[in-house]
Amino acid sequence: MKNLFLFAIMILFFATLGNAQIPDKFTNLEVLSKDISKRELIGNMRSFAIGLGVRCHFCHVGEGNDFSTFDFAADDKPQKKKARVMIQMRDAINKQYLTQLGEENALQVNCVTCHRGYSEPVTLQQVLIKVISEEGIQAGIKKYRELRQRYYGGFTFDFHEQALINLGYAFLGKKENENAIEIFKLNVEMHQESFNGYDSLGEAYMKAGNKELAIVNYKKSLELNPNNKNAETMIEKLKEE
Repeated sequence: MKNLFLFAIMILFFATLGNAQIPDKFTNLEVLSKDISKRELIGNMRSFAIGLGVRCHFCHVGEGNDFSTFDFAADDKPQKKKARVMIQMRDAINKQYLTQLGEENALQVNCVTCHRGYSEPVTLQQVLIKVISEEGIQAGIKKYRELRQRYYGGFTFDFHEQALINLGYAFLGKKENENAIEIFKLNVEMHQESFNGYDSLGEAYMKAGNKELAIVNYKKSLELNPNNKNAETMIEKLKEE
């Protein structure tokens, strides 16, 4: 709901300011048609901004809301150069490849298809792995909370429990047990009624050598799902050991 509200504000912003302040004649158009109308160009810019969740100064030289002060023709920012390549890629997919599928009214790829309202087309797992590798597990958890606070309820990131569970098992696979434990703890905090979350946390504690907390979490998983045979088996195994 929050994302929809932000998108509505951005659309209103472009509608009220764009036509009045964007110049009537355009220069340095390399991938867009040199005969493009002002209305069509503004529509393209609006779709870029909404698709990436950014404002005009992300690609263009300028600050604030006064478009008359922007140097739209300047190629100073690398984001603008990347955008040209992305436009060419989008057009190639839509015109050269999707048309070969032979389907009427085939879906068209656009910026929002991959970016989903985020400046870089990355998954939640990719963002967290990068932060954790550079700054540590607690920084990664902080980043998760920030992203959830901002994007939850939209389609930018996947906040279902499987995203965190997959990340936790990625750490377990690398024998980074403490990182896995912290991710699984975060998951059960966010999804307290998930038996699978507690089952995974129990496994992480078991692999870290903490049998007591492993049993506690396996028992919690079994409480939430009495049919969880894995938890039942692991509890018996840990008690025997």
